[in-house]
Amino acid sequence: MYRVLLPALLLLLAAHNVTHAQVMIDISKVTCQQLLLMRDSQALSYWLSGYYQGEHRNTTLELERFKSNHSKLRAACRLAKNHETPVMQVIDSLK
Repeated sequence: MYRVLLPALLLLLAAHNVTHAQVMIDISKVTCQQLLLMRDSQALSYWLSGYYQGEHRNTTLELERFKSNHSKLRAACRLAKNHETPVMQVIDSLK
């Protein structure tokens, strides 16, 4: 299921902005400030969730847990000390 879910998600993200040029993003360098400025930060959270779930070979998505984790991440990113911190580093500190 994971092998189907992640490519489908990436396809949805790519199709969302069809009129824009293709852009490659190094997710490890996205800062909290950038996350907070995103129109749809939840899309990045879905990608990150898939990334971390894939590391643990977990193929399930618990929506309530995802929503809770997304809220915790945004709250941590709102702290002034984390504005310039990469999102993935903040996630690691929340574990």
